[in-house]
Amino acid sequence: MLLLAVLTVCGIFFYRVSAAIDQHALAEAEVEREHEQVLTALAWVQDTLPTTPAPDSGPMPTSPLAKRMWVIRRMEVARAVWEREIRARHGASGHNPPAPWPSVQYQGNARSHPALAKWFEGRVAAASEIRQASAAWIDERTAAFAKESGMPAAEIAAIFPRDHRGVPEAEAKVAEAFLEVHRHLVNTDPWVRPGEGHSLAYQREDDLLRYNELAQKLDEAARVTNMARARRITTVVAALPRAIRVIRR
Repeated sequence: MLLLAVLTVCGIFFYRVSAAIDQHALAEAEVEREHEQVLTALAWVQDTLPTTPAPDSGPMPTSPLAKRMWVIRRMEVARAVWEREIRARHGASGHNPPAPWPSVQYQGNARSHPALAKWFEGRVAAASEIRQASAAWIDERTAAFAKESGMPAAEIAAIFPRDHRGVPEAEAKVAEAFLEVHRHLVNTDPWVRPGEGHSLAYQREDDLLRYNELAQKLDEAARVTNMARARRITTVVAALPRAIRVIRR
């Protein structure tokens, strides 16, 4: 009887050790898979082509660390899809204006491109809508992912600090700067013509000075926006250090 009891205890011990090893191996595999999928998702988020399909969300992992990565990835993809849908609804898909912008042919004949005017106006409307609705959207998706994953909503919210929400504000300023440049080109169209090569011929010096001023304003707004986007990506990557250390062991 004593021998049977010892064998039973040993069997339970080895079973638990084996189960723990299996769970650790599963967790490592899930983390490695999620790490690859997070990188794929971030590449897609930064893709400027609006027709590129969103990456598949895949099944929710079981290990806590992989689940955290899954939620981060889902949030980033969902946000990008939401923003793209708003831009498409306003007729302003993509991050950059369509052709013939920024060609000399467009700049010297801005009145001949009403489609670009609609894009710039739509981009301002879309950026305004995203800016106004962004905070509420993040809160709603945080609650939804908390319910779906079982993670506390506060833990999910802590992954994305408040400056993570600064991108819509920066992008709205870029959209407004684009529209301001376009309207200036439309107003000065009769006195601006394409010159030789990639140059423009201005008949009035004040028009050129004002254009340079607006172009600098646009460049600065674009710089701030790019920095905000980079901070957002950095925030996501910074949330994954433990996962990366596990993978590299």
